[in-house]
Amino acid sequence: MVTLNVRCLQMLIFDVPEVKLFLLMIAEIILYLIAYLCNRENKDMYIRLFKVSVLMTLLYYISSRI
Repeated sequence: MVTLNVRCLQMLIFDVPEVKLFLLMIAEIILYLIAYLCNRENKDMYIRLFKVSVLMTLLYYISSRI
């Protein structure tokens, strides 16, 4: 029973594009937050990079749905 639940969770994470996209966005937010906290002098650069990464992620989502 436990192995079945683990397999279902693996299928959900790796086979559903929306879940992969959500996990990718969470990872990007965490990475940019760490970079922002480590280097506060260039915070505008990190804000711009974050906006670009969100746009690229949305473009990936749109292109995967076509």
